[in-house]
Amino acid sequence: MTLKQTRCSFISVSLKHGDYINLSTKLEQKVLLNNEQVTKVKAILNSYFNNRSESSLNSAKQEIEKLLDTRQKAKYGIIKNEWWNSISSAVI
Repeated sequence: MTLKQTRCSFISVSLKHGDYINLSTKLEQKVLLNNEQVTKVKAILNSYFNNRSESSLNSAKQEIEKLLDTRQKAKYGIIKNEWWNSISSAVI
């Protein structure tokens, strides 16, 4: 098993137990979310992980983008592809 496979397996196991907190924390740190936004991001991710589909992914992306102010959207625009790829690769 390679390091990447090990990391993906760990994330996948964590997500199966509802541990999406690390993913929301990463976004919190990158775009400087406030406490209310963090709570909403966790709820959005929880909803997505409970109903994994292309439409729920698109809905989650839109909901998160609606939470952000202009400054946060600029930072989010830089990291969003990497962040969503980490979520998509974690959800197996």
